[in-house]
Amino acid sequence: MPQIIGSFAGDDYADSDEMPDILKFTSRIVEHTNPAAHNRNTTNNATEPSDLELKMRRSDCEAVLRILDEDLAELNESRKKKAREIEELTRQLQSRSGSRPSGSNKIDYQTDIFDWEDLLVTKRKAIFNVQDFRLCQRGVCNANVDGRDIICVMPWGEGGSLTYQLPALLAPGVTVVVSPLTLIDHQVMDLRSRNVEAVKLLGTTKGDELNQINDRLLEMAEGNTSGDSEIKLCFVTPDKIIKDDGFLKILRDLNSKRKLSRIVLDEADCVSLHGHKFRLHYKNMHVLRSNLPGVPIMALSASCTPKVLEDITKVLQLPPIVGGENANTDGTVYFAVQGAQCSEAGPSAVVSKKEDIVKGESSNTYGNVKMEG
Repeated sequence: MPQIIGSFAGDDYADSDEMPDILKFTSRIVEHTNPAAHNRNTTNNATEPSDLELKMRRSDCEAVLRILDEDLAELNESRKKKAREIEELTRQLQSRSGSRPSGSNKIDYQTDIFDWEDLLVTKRKAIFNVQDFRLCQRGVCNANVDGRDIICVMPWGEGGSLTYQLPALLAPGVTVVVSPLTLIDHQVMDLRSRNVEAVKLLGTTKGDELNQINDRLLEMAEGNTSGDSEIKLCFVTPDKIIKDDGFLKILRDLNSKRKLSRIVLDEADCVSLHGHKFRLHYKNMHVLRSNLPGVPIMALSASCTPKVLEDITKVLQLPPIVGGENANTDGTVYFAVQGAQCSEAGPSAVVSKKEDIVKGESSNTYGNVKMEG
């Protein structure tokens, strides 16, 4: 046993001034009597964390793990969405190839059978009370659902509006119709009477009504609406597109989330100085393609000369036109009424008056429109 340096007798006493020396002495006693225990305690205190520290470190690890789990869940959901998108695109491609005649890479939108045929017919009868397609209606509707750029020349009063209103009900998101003011009110009222979600944004649309429509469109862009609550058709005047940067931004947001299904330009001949109804704002409709790349565009007109047709394709930045009954897989699908039928894409004639259909004649005859083969 180590020798103890110094000791106290039983009757020894000390006053307060001597207490530091006594404590020092006691410490030396412990150190000399059990040096191993003393060294172990010193080492443990220096290297081992306390229970509190361990609990705090465990809590931090659990928090990081929760964040990682949340990130994994979001990534997994994103993967599922992309997988569904791939499936849908594959289905569309298969439906296109399956609708073409064997050995042909051409599409006849007027007579070929498509996967969406039954749904198109069902909604046509149930919502619009139209029992049969007329003229080019069937072909234009099919090209619409197929996501093609389209130019359709169809006389007034022969159901041109059905060619974009009906397909709009099958497509996800909203179809934006750019139209002269005089045509908008009647169409919106008619659609609402058929329980179709249709709205209008005019220069006179102000206050709560304007905010409500914009909010609904923004909610669609954010993915917060679906199905029956979505706006299916939004009618606007050309100056809304040209002058309202805020609305154009909403359209860009919708497009980025694949919620802008189509742009329709009614009375498209107004883009041309060679037409009878030139309107300045229509000439600036090139902003549609430049701001909304990838969105299909449909130009609808009651009459169209070769020069007007050329101006429409240039202003709207449309690809070369192809015939609606013998179409390639790209290009702008062209439909025109000739006599009482939908013409080949040549076309040799386009009618602008109902009397021409009755007589089986045409009001604008031309045959020098350049077509893609």
